Amino acid sequence: MADTFHTGLLTPTETSEYLQIPQSTLRSWLEGQAAGATLVHRVPAERPGQPTVPFVAVAEAVSTVAGSVKVTSSRAVGRSWCRA
Repeated sequence: MADTFHTGLLTPTETSEYLQIPQSTLRSWLEGQAAGATLVHRVPAERPGQPTVPFVAVAEAVSTVAGSVKVTSSRAVGRSWCRA
């Protein structure tokens, strides 16, 4: 059985396509360029081109996307409420 924490499931490109987010956004999350911390972890590739995003990291990315949507949505709601 695959280790959901340490076995690569998808490449970063496949992950960004699956989540429908820009590759640059996912790359910043994987490389610790977002908020000065790594938001989504990755595992070392066994060979070039091999998957480096484990299942748990896909879940981390999903929750990060969901959190971003909530923040953006709540800001929009707040702005529209203040105008009313």
